[in-house]
Amino acid sequence: MKFQRTAVKQAALVTSLQMLLALIATYPLIGSIGTTVIGGGDSAQNVWNLWWVRQAASQGNVFPFFTNMIYYPAGVSLAYHPLGVLNGWAGIILQNVLGISLISTYNVLLIGTFVLTGLATFYLVNSLVENSPIAFVASIIFTYAPIRVSRVVFGNLEMFSTEFVPLAALCVIKLFQTHQRRYAVLAALAIAATTWLSLYLAIGTALLIAMLAGLLLIEKKSLVIPRLKLMSLTAFMTLMLVAPVIVPMIQNFQAFRDQSDQLTAASLNSADLLGFFIPDNETAPLIKQISPEIANFISKIYAAFLGNAYEKTVFIGYSVLALILFTGVFARSRAFKIWLIMGSVFFILCLGPQLHVAGKSVGIHLPYEWLNQVPLIGFGRVPSRLAIFLMLALAVASGLGLKSLQDRYNRPTWVIGIIGVVVFMEFLVIPMNLDMRFTEIPAYYLQSRGPNEVQTAVLDIPIDLIGAQGPAGDYMLYQTVHQRPIVSGYISRTPRYVLELFQRPFMNELRARIYNDKAPYHFDQQVLSRAKQELSELNIGTVILHRDKLSSKDFVTLYTALVDVLAEPDYADDQVTVWEVNR
Repeated sequence: MKFQRTAVKQAALVTSLQMLLALIATYPLIGSIGTTVIGGGDSAQNVWNLWWVRQAASQGNVFPFFTNMIYYPAGVSLAYHPLGVLNGWAGIILQNVLGISLISTYNVLLIGTFVLTGLATFYLVNSLVENSPIAFVASIIFTYAPIRVSRVVFGNLEMFSTEFVPLAALCVIKLFQTHQRRYAVLAALAIAATTWLSLYLAIGTALLIAMLAGLLLIEKKSLVIPRLKLMSLTAFMTLMLVAPVIVPMIQNFQAFRDQSDQLTAASLNSADLLGFFIPDNETAPLIKQISPEIANFISKIYAAFLGNAYEKTVFIGYSVLALILFTGVFARSRAFKIWLIMGSVFFILCLGPQLHVAGKSVGIHLPYEWLNQVPLIGFGRVPSRLAIFLMLALAVASGLGLKSLQDRYNRPTWVIGIIGVVVFMEFLVIPMNLDMRFTEIPAYYLQSRGPNEVQTAVLDIPIDLIGAQGPAGDYMLYQTVHQRPIVSGYISRTPRYVLELFQRPFMNELRARIYNDKAPYHFDQQVLSRAKQELSELNIGTVILHRDKLSSKDFVTLYTALVDVLAEPDYADDQVTVWEVNR
């Protein structure tokens, strides 16, 4: 009984500390938790994910990997989209049971991922070192690692929902220690939960667990057969549990096949070797804020990197590097070596198919080139995101190293605390940017909440079917208010068939000018003569011209064309001009 009370007190203390750190690290979110979210980029898309899962679940569809609410009327498969159904289910509980708003739900989930990831990492490391302060420091290393925090900044909910990854590793370790079947089952549940959250995390978790199990088998060669049977049970249960996610991917493979061989994209989205040792540029950590000279130095280095700058945030941290190098001298445990080996593998995989240093290929081919050939994994396209698993491995290794140092020199607890503070401060990115799009939703949408009686679609102009550079994410955010189908859309992998919309002359001319598309808007009489028929074919009931997403010249051109087709607008303000289409 005393042990149970102690365990409860420890859990309460660790949870409270994790919550405190989460609120500090996400400042100033706490002051606007019901009005906006952190970041930008994909945050609107991920809020839409929560909205769509709830909408679909209300109709009995809990794995809604197809929708015609975007890319209307044909709809689109979401099999390769980071839908994160488990977050969606949690969002349903928060909204339906607690009655909080969609925006508040996203923010609660965001803060929850920090707290739960910290807790899970704490228990993983504490099971190995049996030292709470050291385990807490290790939890800071993983929870606030730059690669993870960058995903918060960029609005990638599915990528920072890492809470089940340490739990999966913990269950496998317990399985090997106890040979109890329950840990095989719990490991499968943790891996499946991760898959329901993120396909990216699922790939990394599968690699992590496979390596961990393999290295533990090599380390302890006795009882190999019973352990293999238990791991086979884990694998079988995992496959059964993730089938609702994987089967749609297989069924829709042909539609996305042109995106399955992505070596070029993987090269552009791989880590640069220098990125591991230079503080991140895009997330503006405190170290960049010390002086303009430091910020300028970092920016110049990152400017030379090849590819997507947002996928280069793989900084390990000088404090973590120092911990690994210094404590590694004293760490003699096999566990330390196992986690260091796993970290080394993920380090190499993050570098992608070819090694790049300061933006230049040095001609060395790397193992990710082979990994890319594994069915379905080629859709990943972003090797640098595997740095999440590198940081977990280094967090555990750091904990094991600190334990060896503590055993050797018996340093007081406050020394460990100082190390934790140093790590946290080095990784801190505050103030975090708030996505103001959530406070700037056009008044028209707020006045017309809910679907209309005759379910017609909304056509937002300029039309965007891709989204990373265009306004489609904004249109999906607006959809969570008006709740009607939209012609536009933005998903992680865009199948070619959705672009068939632009085979219609009038619709093609209304497209957003993105990805170096510089063609001026132009409407001849032949194009205009087809307009009403095209609107009718798409069952469009409302046309919305977004003044704030166009230059003054383009707005006038589009406005004039729409007046020619639809007469004078029914509504207009500084942001939107609206036509209700009489069908």
